[in-house]
Amino acid sequence: MLSIFNVDIANEMTISLLPLSFGTQPDPIEFLQKTKTNPPKNKAVAQFVREVFAATKELESQNMDTSRFLTVFNVSLQSVKKVSSADVIVGVKGSSSEDEPLIVERRVNPNITHPLRQSDILEKIGLSLKGVKFTVFTLQAIIWEFDIKNKPHLFWRPDKGGTIQYSPEVVSFIGSLSVSELGSAINGFKEFRRERRLRKK
Repeated sequence: MLSIFNVDIANEMTISLLPLSFGTQPDPIEFLQKTKTNPPKNKAVAQFVREVFAATKELESQNMDTSRFLTVFNVSLQSVKKVSSADVIVGVKGSSSEDEPLIVERRVNPNITHPLRQSDILEKIGLSLKGVKFTVFTLQAIIWEFDIKNKPHLFWRPDKGGTIQYSPEVVSFIGSLSVSELGSAINGFKEFRRERRLRKK
């Protein structure tokens, strides 16, 4: 359109269709910030955008398809005395634009967010994954290799005793692993256990 008719399709499309007009996918955060003639200077907004960007990069580093995530939400201002239920509360002091936002993330019921046990994951994955035999050892190797126990959105351990639990996202994450990643996890975990046994002798 641009080269033949001298018409830039980016000027003809709504914001929801704009990505179709680009030959190379732009960075959404940078693109949206630059389209504003007077970008917001509120520190809380800037931090929120950075947090979204960091979370997106974290998901992409785990081979998660972030393009499939779409969330619609409403924002309302209420007196803190009226807030009875919310997963996340964000407050900004009105005294100074330099104040950092106050973010309080509420702990939710792990039986809802992390309902899966090890046996549940094994059942959902099956006896093999992409031709690789899937056993308790395979699962433990993946958990060790990708440090899943240090990722609260995937893993939950009660403070005092009890059974460790996993979120359903673990199944999606494991299913997205390539054969080479599975092999690397298994071999690395075998070597780790061998070295640990030698240290104990």
